[in-house]
Amino acid sequence: MTALDFFVTFVYGSISKFQFETAPLIFTDKGIIIESDKLEFYAFQILKQMENTRVKKKYRILSSNGIDEKLYVNINGQDQYVFIRGKDVNNPIILNLHGGPANPDAYFTYEFAKEISEDFTYVSWDQRGCGRTYYKNRNIDPKNETTDFEQAIADVDELVKYLCLRFKKDKVIIMGHSYGSLLGVNYVSKHPERVERYIGIGQSISIKDTQKMN
Repeated sequence: MTALDFFVTFVYGSISKFQFETAPLIFTDKGIIIESDKLEFYAFQILKQMENTRVKKKYRILSSNGIDEKLYVNINGQDQYVFIRGKDVNNPIILNLHGGPANPDAYFTYEFAKEISEDFTYVSWDQRGCGRTYYKNRNIDPKNETTDFEQAIADVDELVKYLCLRFKKDKVIIMGHSYGSLLGVNYVSKHPERVERYIGIGQSISIKDTQKMN
């Protein structure tokens, strides 16, 4: 087994268990190198290849009014990664706010959306400073200096407005997981007029209190 084969097996196995931990390791023919700044980039390249082959075929959208699109949307000065899937664009929109901070889960979209794509349009988003969005903007903001909670709320709002305009909706469903649930409830409190429903998963109330409990 080559180093690349081993690395692919490592990533693939992690995905199948729904547990992708970005360990700071690079696998080479000479051993393992700790170099975290490159690992995520290599992982994304492998995941991209997987999405374009077997995974994409398994979960492909066949309906004429469906959508299966990966794109970058300009949100408050940064091109940010968005993944949209559903079998009918007229369905209600669910915008997923991932946890972390900095724990993007767009690479799980095929699996996350498969049970609901018949009735909803599911939107994954790599938030500012995270995942593909970070790599797209690393030359202009390498240290994530534009990233904070208020900026994240503003980014959510811009994305919601983009989705409403594009798909001719007045409101979206916000779904937040862990840290994303903090973004969700704060966004709902500030912009209730743009939210049809809110779904909290592993709902957090206070980051400080959660850290103490952990």
